[in-house]
Amino acid sequence: MKVLLISAATAAEFEDPAEIESEQVRKYALEPQLGILSLAAVVERTSCELGLINLNRTFLEYKEGNGSPGKDFSDTAAQLIIEQDAELYGFGTICSSYPLTLRIAQRVKAARPNSTILLGGPQASIVDLPTLTSFPFVDFVLRGEAELTLPALLEELQGMPA
Repeated sequence: MKVLLISAATAAEFEDPAEIESEQVRKYALEPQLGILSLAAVVERTSCELGLINLNRTFLEYKEGNGSPGKDFSDTAAQLIIEQDAELYGFGTICSSYPLTLRIAQRVKAARPNSTILLGGPQASIVDLPTLTSFPFVDFVLRGEAELTLPALLEELQGMPA
């Protein structure tokens, strides 16, 4: 099973071009988020193939004009994610970019309906049941620290018939 872990797009909070182009924001955005890296280390110990996408880096590239003309960031991000052709897409979440994450996840699920959409991180943990109720394209929410629960979920999913 191929697992793609996707960081939360926290850099998308910045509207002012001067902020986006600042050295401090660029440095922060280009570095991978530690939570995703910790989960990547856990996934690497399983039989799953692993991929990573840093949506902050993708956002900066989009702002630099590397997005598709006529597409907003959520379309651009979803296309990049879809191209990885994973069976499970695991999205990190944070409050400020949660609506954006949900839009991207919805587009991914529409393009890959047989894939599994997994949300984790602080925002999904807080609104787990409302999210699962309101957004049927979200298959699972892992609450809290997922270093133990993610491998267990992957093992279950691999044992399920396709």
